[in-house]
Amino acid sequence: MGKASSYSRWRRRRREEDDEETARHAAVAAVVLAVHRSFAKRKGSRGRTERRQRMNWEFRKRNLKNKRRFMQRYRFDAPTFDMIADTIRDDIEPDATKSRNASCGQAPITAEIMLSATLRWVSGGAYQDIIDLHGIGESTFYAIVLKVSCRDRCCSHSWLSGVQGDE
Repeated sequence: MGKASSYSRWRRRRREEDDEETARHAAVAAVVLAVHRSFAKRKGSRGRTERRQRMNWEFRKRNLKNKRRFMQRYRFDAPTFDMIADTIRDDIEPDATKSRNASCGQAPITAEIMLSATLRWVSGGAYQDIIDLHGIGESTFYAIVLKVSCRDRCCSHSWLSGVQGDE
């Protein structure tokens, strides 16, 4: 009887040790899995990105058909706005294919949207409202403002010659 009881105590201890070891392995596996998931999100993946509905410029322009409302928003009338957008279009619009690939198939940001966002910013608009209205990201917004307001390029355009004054 002594052998059976010592064997059963040994077996019970062995099972407890196995259970503790299994629990340690499970804890280590959980930590490794959590670390792996966090690195997998950071490495080349943006995680979940917010899909924004980009502004439709033609729709926006139709809604601001009243000349006074357009002037209040952009400090220009619609024909002047279109002339400025056409003048700087080649300098600021991205390659359509590259832009579509970078934005998961969404249409590229047009010169009108870029100019609209920049003019709203320069006239005192809050960036949060501008990015929501135009359907662009915050970093994209700041890149657009820099691109549109580039002083070296703008100084060469005749439409700004009367605005800048002598320096």
